[in-house]
Order: sequence, then C-alpha cells, then structure tokens
Amino acid sequence: MKEAKMKNETTMTILSRLARRGIRFSLLILAAASFYKNVLLSPPTGSDFIQHNGKQQQTSVTTAQQLDQATSDETKRKPNILLLFLDQWRYDWDGFHSSPTGPIPLKLPFYTSMASEGTRFTQAYVPSPICGPVRACLACGREFDESGMTRNHADDFPTNTTTFYKLMRDVAGYHVMTCGKDDLFKGDVNFPYFPGVNYSRRDGWMDLGFSDAIRTLGKAKVIKIKQNFDPYRKFLEETLVLLPDGTQVKAIDAFRDCSEGKIIPGSSNCESLSFTEELYPDTYVQRNAITLLDRKPRDKPWFLQVNFPGPHPPFLTTKDMAESVVDREWPLPYDAENIDPICPQQEMRNNGQEFGPQKDGRCNYGAQIEHIDSLIHQTINHLDRKELDNTLVCITGDHGEMLGDHDQQAKAKPWQGAISVPLLCFGPGVKKGSIYADPVTTLDLPGTFLDYAGYGKAPYPMTTRSLRHLLQDENKRYAKMFENKELEYVPPVREYVSSGYGNWRAVIKVTSGKHSDTSIQHLSTYKLICCRGTCPEAPKSATPVSSRGWNILLYDTIADPFDMLPLEEDLPSIVEEMMPLLPDGWCVGNLDSGDHTT
Repeated sequence: MKEAKMKNETTMTILSRLARRGIRFSLLILAAASFYKNVLLSPPTGSDFIQHNGKQQQTSVTTAQQLDQATSDETKRKPNILLLFLDQWRYDWDGFHSSPTGPIPLKLPFYTSMASEGTRFTQAYVPSPICGPVRACLACGREFDESGMTRNHADDFPTNTTTFYKLMRDVAGYHVMTCGKDDLFKGDVNFPYFPGVNYSRRDGWMDLGFSDAIRTLGKAKVIKIKQNFDPYRKFLEETLVLLPDGTQVKAIDAFRDCSEGKIIPGSSNCESLSFTEELYPDTYVQRNAITLLDRKPRDKPWFLQVNFPGPHPPFLTTKDMAESVVDREWPLPYDAENIDPICPQQEMRNNGQEFGPQKDGRCNYGAQIEHIDSLIHQTINHLDRKELDNTLVCITGDHGEMLGDHDQQAKAKPWQGAISVPLLCFGPGVKKGSIYADPVTTLDLPGTFLDYAGYGKAPYPMTTRSLRHLLQDENKRYAKMFENKELEYVPPVREYVSSGYGNWRAVIKVTSGKHSDTSIQHLSTYKLICCRGTCPEAPKSATPVSSRGWNILLYDTIADPFDMLPLEEDLPSIVEEMMPLLPDGWCVGNLDSGDHTT
C-alpha cells in the first residue's frame, strides 16, 4: 500500500508538470497509462513446458539449499551455461508488459512460464544499443568506450583482446561454443568465413576463445554478399524451392524477394511454398545450436551462446507466422504522428486479398519473437534431464528497437525502447519466481558466467561484475531508511549502469531528490543523458541544447518509461549527483553556470 501511494503521488506530480509544460491532453492520458505498464500475466508454471524424449515431465530447477545438502560429485560439478541472445528485442515486448496505447498481445508461453522458474530483471540496460559494439562489450567485459569497437559498420573486434570466452575455455576448462550472428567482424568483407581457420586452435590470429563455432551474418547482409562463404547463404544457394506453378528456384532468390518486400502472391519468388520455417534464419541458427550440442565432448562443462538474428529488421515472417498474429489487435506507437501499418496482412485480409510471407509492421516484429520463443523451447528440450538440471540459462537481447515510438525506428539512441532489454535467468540455485526491479547491465553477464564457472572475479582491465548474488537464494536483504520508512532491499551489483554510442552517453541510477518547487522527496530510477549537440531523434518534449553545446536530459524511468518529461530543471540535485558518473569529458561544468539549458 505504501509503495502504491508513493507511485500515485509520483503520477500526479508528473501529470501536473506535463500540464504546465503544455503537453496536450491526449498525451497526458497516454502518460498515465504508461505508469501502469507492468501488468503481469498469469502464465503456466515453467515445469509445464519442459519436455524430454517427447514426454511432458515435471521439472524443478535445483535450489541453492538443495545444492548445499547434496554430496554427490554430479551436483557439485561446474554448471553448463546457455546464453540465448536475441537481436533487437526491446524490454516491454516480453509477454509481461502493456503499452500506453493498448495491450501487447504477445504469446510467449515458454519465456513467461520459465519466469516462474528463475529470476527476471525488469530494468536490464545494455552498454551500447547497437549490434557490433554491444557484442564487443560483452566479449571483452568492458564498457563501450573501452571495448575497441565503437563504430558499428567499420570496426572489427581486436583479436588480441582477452575475451571472457578465452577465460572460460583456457582457464575454467569449458568447451566454448557460439552460433549465429555475433557481429564481431563487421568491417571484414570476408566475415565470417576465413579459409584454414581451425576454431580448436588456441594460437591462431582469429582465436576469440571458441572451441567450436558456426558463425553467420545477419539476415540483411546475407543477401548482399556475392560469395557463398557464409554458411546460411550457402545453405540458401544450395536449396531449391517450389513456386506455385511448379517452377524451381533457389531459396536465396525467394529470401531476397521477401526481404525486399516483394510479397504480393504471384509477383515474385517470395511465396508461401518458397519461404518456409525450414528456411527461416532463426530456425537455421537454432539447428546449428543443436549441431554444436550434439558434437560437444561429454567430459567437459560447456558454454553455448546462440545468437538469433531476429527480431532485427527486416521484420520478415513466413505465411504461417503472419497468420498466427493477424487476428490480434496490436498497439500503436507512442507519441507518434507518422504511423506505418501496424499489421500489413490485416489490411490485405480486410481488403479481400490473399497474403503470403510478410514484411514490416509491429505484428510481424511480435511474430518473430514468438517464433524464437518456440525455438528456445526446442533447444532447452534437446538437453536431457540430467544435463538441464546442471545448466544455467540466460535469455536476453543485444539491444532494443524503437518500433515507431516518437516517430523513430531502429536503435543507437538513448531512449528506453533502444537501451533496455528483457533478461531472465534460471538454473541450478537460481531463485524461482523472483523479480529484480533495480537497474542492471547486460555487461555483467560475462562476469556472472565466469563466477559460475569457478574462475572468480573477472581480471583487470575487465569491468564486468557478477549478478550471482542477485540470482541465488541466499541473498542477504538489508533495511534502508527513506523518509523515516524502512525499506527492504538487496545490495546492487553496481552503484549505476552506463550506456553510450555516437554523440551521447547515459548513466542510470536509483537515487532520490526533491523537486525544485515542492518538498516531496522522490526515490526512483533516474537516467541522465549527455549529448554533444542535439540528442539523436529526441522526443519533442526534450529540453534544447545548451549554449555550450551540451544536451543534458534527466528522466524518471519508472514513472516515465517513454522519455516524455525531462526533469533536469526540476531535480537539479540529482543531475549534480549523476554528472560525475559520466565518462571523462562528457557534460563538463555544472548547473549553476547554465550549462544544461539555453
């Protein structure tokens, strides 16, 4: 009740501030709705979704107490680790949220059910919201500015870098595997095929720490290359598919036409028969994950990172996937004036047109996520019961997707839709049904894996830390006083988390401060953004650039998850507290000198 009262007070304060700033009434209604976005579903329990050998079985994940009581070598051995990594999966499209513009009707039975078997993080931020750099950050366990890969389309990851993959393999004794789009060599035209490279060698110039790998391009680039050095491209080139008239064409030609939006039946090679689930890029990556699991050694613990290319654009779906979402009502983008079709196949059906594979639209973004949920389920079920009980599983994304909010698409921006992702972990000793609501960073996944692998703390110059104490049952809770009230909390892994790309850097932190015109103390999660010049595609309500060329913005990520109400003028004490947390050279100066406003 106390928490609800505080949230209502925050709501009223935010709405009044919006009104005084002249935000139109319709946005006030949407803003109010956004405060109640975390509407939890009531999914079936995770044990209902684990199958082995074709039979449904009750499965429980080993708890920390059971680990303490067990004496067998089997229970004490190092856990296997499975990282399921989606591309461009935003935080609120996870089956647990609604939107200010309506419910998000995603059906993710496996993901939502396994939340009851593990720990879910509701504020997981990425060190950089763009493909190559964020994967470089995780590989080397370092923040964006120290990752060695600060440009997405021009840089290659430095091969002389110590990666957590190498530490897992060479020190912790793991068989380390990866498949799919890892994006660590985007600047090399021959990636990912390097003739003569043996991934089992530990002294090669291409050694990043993998014991075995089936690395592929992203789905957009695979149709642009001319050589068949990419495994997925080669697969599509060698596979023949049928068109409705009986003509055979290469699967690559069908995939290219679908990707280019040539989706009208009878007008191209993109047909229901020529682009099926068997040919789908995420399905191909999942098959490779199974291949790697089947050929791994049986006498070593293993680590596998499965890099799904979806739901990254193009939002491409087979006919079956398109049909599975056509009857649902999908929410409109928030704070948007130029709205693209939300579900193109709905319009085609309403106009009496037949449709096949589809491209674009929010519903097809959702269809991709649902398909990957089923592929994750299949991957988990491929493990036998004994192996699964000793496997730590984490499911997350590399970064988000704006999906038309604020009339923006894609990522690389400091707004919540781009920098925050879902994160769920379950496995031996992980708390069941737990929700951690304070900020964490996916940069700490490598440190977590090293911790579970028995390596210990990540070495310098790595800055990745371990989330293990947030995952395990033996968490110590402490009393914290706030406005003469005792609140229970778990010590965070970090005081703050960071993100950045291009001309901006951001820090996110739980803290409190008083509004400049009230005596009310507000404890929440705040995001401070510093941009050199104008922040990229900022919401219309954003404060303009200062006379010194800085664009400083402060948002309450709990009350205002769509970055609608900048608070830097209302909460100057929080800005002053958080500015020193920015990287050196960013937003230097102070508020008294007028650096934050024009």
